[in-house]
Amino acid sequence: MKLTGYYLSTSQFQRLCFPLDKYKKGDKVDLGLAIARHLAKLHGSDLVLKEQSASGSVLSFCLPDERVRKVASM
Repeated sequence: MKLTGYYLSTSQFQRLCFPLDKYKKGDKVDLGLAIARHLAKLHGSDLVLKEQSASGSVLSFCLPDERVRKVASM
């Protein structure tokens, strides 16, 4: 997943992946990265920040081979 044109620092990435730990009830929260990371962790993997540059950030969402094969065979 590439966020073109958006620089995402390590601290921003961590904050966006775990927003409920940092915000008070009633705050507006974007849960997209937090949900993606949680889904990856449920399958034994993770969402990681791979690359940061002025032109954008690259995130890696990986799933273990056995999980991908299991879903593909359904």
